[in-house]
Amino acid sequence: MSTRARRTWTKRKTVMSAIAITSANAAISSAAAHTAEVSRCKIIIKGYDAKTATITEMREYAACVNTVYPAPMTPDEVVVAKFIFVLALLGMVAGLIYCKRSETKTTTNWGGGFTVTHERSSVVGYLLAGSIGFVGLPIAVIVVAGIMAGIIWLFQG
Repeated sequence: MSTRARRTWTKRKTVMSAIAITSANAAISSAAAHTAEVSRCKIIIKGYDAKTATITEMREYAACVNTVYPAPMTPDEVVVAKFIFVLALLGMVAGLIYCKRSETKTTTNWGGGFTVTHERSSVVGYLLAGSIGFVGLPIAVIVVAGIMAGIIWLFQG
């Protein structure tokens, strides 16, 4: 492995490690904040008195009930979630097929002089193609559907 390739790999590992650490810290702080909110809401629910509550207290109680006991997904939301997941799987398969058909080198420029060159037929190539397809296709379909819904909304009565 050349010196430049080692430097590129070291930069990549450092960036990936920093992203992983930041994501883990964000998840931990989010979980801690949610746990604190649930604890606070349980206290509010126990101490709530409907006869003497002000409107602000009623709203806070309602928000706490939604926090502690969230509503389940409706059947329509479940169907949409399943549809998006199936689209994601189809996008992953399409990305893998594209990767298999084009057996050439790919250079990805991450900015700041940080580039990664890999064979598309390598493990990294397949992972990139599959993950880009997994994320890209559902997003593209949702964006197109949103644009179409916006156009229909604009031209309604």
